Amino acid sequence: MSLIRRLAADRKAIAALELALIMPAFLLLMLGAVDLMIAIRTWHTLDQVTAQVSEIVSKCESIDDPQDINVFMADGQLIANPMDITGGTQGALIISAIGNNSSGKTVVLWQKKKGAAQFSSQIGTTGAVANTGAYVLPDNDVLIAVEAISQPGLWIFSGAWMGRLQPTLYSQSMFLSRATDFTDITTLQTTNSTSGACTSS
Repeated sequence: MSLIRRLAADRKAIAALELALIMPAFLLLMLGAVDLMIAIRTWHTLDQVTAQVSEIVSKCESIDDPQDINVFMADGQLIANPMDITGGTQGALIISAIGNNSSGKTVVLWQKKKGAAQFSSQIGTTGAVANTGAYVLPDNDVLIAVEAISQPGLWIFSGAWMGRLQPTLYSQSMFLSRATDFTDITTLQTTNSTSGACTSS
């Protein structure tokens, strides 16, 4: 009797064979689901970082560099913990002020970044036309934008099957500045004060 006929005659052998055939796909599905949950949790954390930091910065009447900027970056990292977005090679936190120049173009007025060098702003760089999507910034207003980027090392569990390609996760949040005089927020102060212009108040 051939091997196939013997297996066909043995229901237990058939069940074992079926299990062996579907197990790799089932295992990949389960491990991929774990990685997907890690990705969703990371995105949620990045959203919290951008929303909270942009709201904090938008309340400032003026901003001192480096005192206030350092506090904002530390706040972002505190929210992101235990994920490292400002000190290592797997993330970055970027704060930008956006406004209209004398030609009526919406540009990045200033920008500060902390984190890995390989990550750059999707909004633009200082002096360049800002990418604000469909939003049209009114004159005499300043938009505070915060971007959080992370490459958290996904596919930890399913990487053996999926390869080591690591996605970069990104979040962005924008708030209009609430400064009484918008010109006070268009540039950073450099007083070198031990207490920041915004965070000390």
